[in-house]
Amino acid sequence: LLKISPGKGWAFLHQPDQNDLPEQIKIRNAARGFAESFLAFHLPGCLKAANDLIGLGSGLTPSGDDWLTGYILFNVRKSQAEQQPLANFIANLGNELILLAYQKTTWVSANRMEAALHGWSEGLFLNTIDHILSSSIQDVPAHIRALYHYGHSSGVDTFSGIASAWKALVK
Repeated sequence: LLKISPGKGWAFLHQPDQNDLPEQIKIRNAARGFAESFLAFHLPGCLKAANDLIGLGSGLTPSGDDWLTGYILFNVRKSQAEQQPLANFIANLGNELILLAYQKTTWVSANRMEAALHGWSEGLFLNTIDHILSSSIQDVPAHIRALYHYGHSSGVDTFSGIASAWKALVK
């Protein structure tokens, strides 16, 4: 999906960063900062990066919110699939993120992020994560088309967050 449409939404995060525009550099640095802080269980670093991402972009669910939602959703669903309790770090981060989201972005987007902290989302994204974790999707091309066409760029941006979370774990 990210190779099919590298120019849609935040798919550029998964391409080399040699020709980034200034806004893309800011986004890439914040996304990297969030991922690095998340892996280090560093709450202040996550919140600093999230502050730069929440509300960034246009639409009912801005791209920064979609990316964060995908990143969080993947980690929560992974924890649920492994039948492990949600780490205290994710719970604490979630409480702070939700407060920040309700101050900085649309209510729809903040609600979507809050749902992700419970492992809830649209079926399209839950199926995507299930596929990554267990190879359960049968018709991958149709699934990719559905992600591509979900919202203006929400499908690509949420998937970009999911992909970032997955890549961070497999490094």
